Amino acid sequence: MKIKIIHFITALESGGAEKILFNTISGLKGQFNHQVVVLSKRGLYCKKIEDIDISVEKISFKLLWHLLFSARNEYLIHSYLYHSHIISLLFKVIGYRVIWSIHSSVFDIVDFKAKLAGWLSYFVPNKIIYVSDFARNQHTKIGFTKKKSIVIYNGLDVNKFNNKNQCTLAIDKDYINIVMIARYHPVKDYSRFSSIASIALQLNSSCYFYLIGKGNNKSNKELLNLLEKNQILDNVKLMGEVDDIDTILPCFDLLVSTSRAESFGLTILEAILSGVNVSTISLPIMDELLDNYSSNEGGLSDAEIAKIWIQKSENNLDGAIVKHISDNYSSINMIKSYNSLYKGYLT
Repeated sequence: MKIKIIHFITALESGGAEKILFNTISGLKGQFNHQVVVLSKRGLYCKKIEDIDISVEKISFKLLWHLLFSARNEYLIHSYLYHSHIISLLFKVIGYRVIWSIHSSVFDIVDFKAKLAGWLSYFVPNKIIYVSDFARNQHTKIGFTKKKSIVIYNGLDVNKFNNKNQCTLAIDKDYINIVMIARYHPVKDYSRFSSIASIALQLNSSCYFYLIGKGNNKSNKELLNLLEKNQILDNVKLMGEVDDIDTILPCFDLLVSTSRAESFGLTILEAILSGVNVSTISLPIMDELLDNYSSNEGGLSDAEIAKIWIQKSENNLDGAIVKHISDNYSSINMIKSYNSLYKGYLT
């Protein structure tokens, strides 16, 4: 009997949780019957999932009514984000097994959603999957139960992201091309990025910056004002969301992140696999994932970090760190872990 897995998520935007959901379904399509249920049917991954013949539908009383009269042992509910974790209580109430994935890190003030999810963690999920020990420890500290927790690291398509890929972006190699891939959000600290980039440009006028991710477009007046205030607007290309990141990453000399909180840092590892050096500010998760390779520039001034950006853009990556990521964080390893987990619920 093939267990039926309902992947339950808030929406299908272009975030890390959505990417892992898609990769898991794609990798295990022949092993289980998959269905995706969303609170809001929107986002980049809607079409991608439907293109591999997996249905995507909004949660409804009709669906819950159907499940109320279905065999409970044939289904497993896999929830991915705080909103969906809270609402997964509905599935639990009507008798279904529920597992949660935690793809977020805890940042500054713990909001109500996180506190409520922490309280529900003792009653709703049969298992809680974290993408790193760092994320698990963070959530345990704010009230999530540790008893049900396991760690399954996010997986990267090692064949898709490799340093043999050719750059498909029209880019001037006479410049130092630096990219940041992150949605426009306070936790990503675009203010600090702009400050460091401004100093780097003063140190070397050949610096050119690319911003990729949701909100990085000309309609974002707040971002435009920030870039103009730091006098770097003419040296920044806003690319918004892109769908071919694996062919774009090899174009750059350096990937940077000024994010103040990450549970995994998928784009940072993808950059390294693509042969691109990286620089982060102070992300403990990087110390967990990158072994002896140091990407963190924590405790340094903006001026000191600007110098490191320029230096790292000129340095080649050590092949050992690329191999470390390939060996430990491949999508194959991740798919095997989820396959084993799901099969544990077969009756």
